[in-house]
Amino acid sequence: MVAHRRSGSRLLRTIAPLLALGLVLVYWISHSQNHHHYYYTPSYFAPFFSTSATMTDATSSLVVSARQTGTSPPKITFGVTNTSPRPVTVLAWESPLDPLALQLGRVAVTPSGARQPLGFPTVQVRRRMPPGPEDLVTIEPGGTAENEVVLREQLLPPERLGGRAAVVCRGSWAAVWPGLRAADLGEQARAELGANKDAVKGTYESETLEIEVEVGS
Repeated sequence: MVAHRRSGSRLLRTIAPLLALGLVLVYWISHSQNHHHYYYTPSYFAPFFSTSATMTDATSSLVVSARQTGTSPPKITFGVTNTSPRPVTVLAWESPLDPLALQLGRVAVTPSGARQPLGFPTVQVRRRMPPGPEDLVTIEPGGTAENEVVLREQLLPPERLGGRAAVVCRGSWAAVWPGLRAADLGEQARAELGANKDAVKGTYESETLEIEVEVGS
């Protein structure tokens, strides 16, 4: 009997550290999953959407306009007007209302007489998910939200632009919530973006704006 007890004790001493290690690993994995951070890029939800799933009718009520508000450096204010009878909330990311619209390549600038827009360095931003309430813009019926974009000299020197140029803003809405205000959207709705049951996606394109550029002598 003594031999059996000693054998059992040795077995227990051998297994106990392994069991403890296993419990630590299970806790660590669970803890890591619960605190995992996700990031958004323009292709974040691309696998979940096809052309047929894009509800352009719901986003067609958003009209994108453009007007020049400065010449040196050139400044363009893009406006998004809600022509529907209901409020609309949009995610500013990748939209005309994005402060990084130029750097993200959403703004195309074509000098007068040129066939192609000017090329300039763009960036791809990894944004932490979910977006915060401050990233949402609610536009009331008939209302307009605006964002001023500066054609920075570091990206688009005046001598490359010439005296006149055509500017257009185009891209895809990451998420649009027709009939809802930002206060109606909780963290889950914001995390799901365009995949949310109340959200739609679609493309946008502003009117083409002819701008004047001051070129130093």
